[in-house]
Amino acid sequence: MNISKALSKKLKISIPKTTKTVHLIADLLGITKVSAYRRLSGNTPFQLEEACLLSRRFNISLDELLKEERIIEDTDIIALDNYHQFLETLTDTNPGITMITANSIRLALAMEYPKLFNFILFRSAHRHSPTMTDLFSEYEIPEKLEHLRRSIVSLTPENSLYEYIISQHLFSRIVSDVNYFRQSRQLTREDAAAIRENLVQLLKKMELQMNTGKDESGNSHIYYLSTLDMESNTLTVESCNLTFHLVWSSTCEPYSLTSNNTLYYRQWFDNLKKYTSSISLLNEIQRMDFLDRQLEYLESI
Repeated sequence: MNISKALSKKLKISIPKTTKTVHLIADLLGITKVSAYRRLSGNTPFQLEEACLLSRRFNISLDELLKEERIIEDTDIIALDNYHQFLETLTDTNPGITMITANSIRLALAMEYPKLFNFILFRSAHRHSPTMTDLFSEYEIPEKLEHLRRSIVSLTPENSLYEYIISQHLFSRIVSDVNYFRQSRQLTREDAAAIRENLVQLLKKMELQMNTGKDESGNSHIYYLSTLDMESNTLTVESCNLTFHLVWSSTCEPYSLTSNNTLYYRQWFDNLKKYTSSISLLNEIQRMDFLDRQLEYLESI
């Protein structure tokens, strides 16, 4: 969503429903009704002078709109762009080791699933702007984010090792959020079904990796089920003498860093593993209990 579209949405909220919005905007800006309609529909951007005039007339803060627009630009794009750049340094002969900790479904696990990926960003935008009234079906993520998503999926080298430390209630939070937006009518039944389908696909992929220890590309996957209530979701990639670390937390914006201190992150991850049980190839009953629990969550959508 760009600033013009954000302004259009705010105007539609601010102007009484009994008022003909197109006629009012045309009169205020001294333009034709066709031009006003094109601006309100997002086909033509508002000029700066027009945006300033309308913001004063309807008491809309352009600074706040710009702040909302920068939220994704300054956090998710930067973090994923840094991850993308690090992945570009990996090769099939130096594939690196990826370590993921997850107490919920975040972007690290959603890259292959467009609807789920977009919903996570939609949810994040709402958390930063509680008054946001966009429908999910109208929500547009920045083009660069979609480009990064596709590129990250395609950049995965072969013969990589992935280790996961996951919560026993991994799917619970995302399901609750889908149901919340469904009940608030910001998510249509069709979109909720599409997100659920992506979540089912993700769970099936995880089940295959847990059962075989591999994926279709020959990458190794080891899952550990945590007994701790982990606070943050992280993605760490080790390669030669460098480590890339990306953190999502409920209390702060996502951030990333690249360090040559590979030992620190490996020790941290290994310490977390002390409070886990491996459910890849082993502990079949515990693995099935975990998978059944996630299916129960999904059935509530």
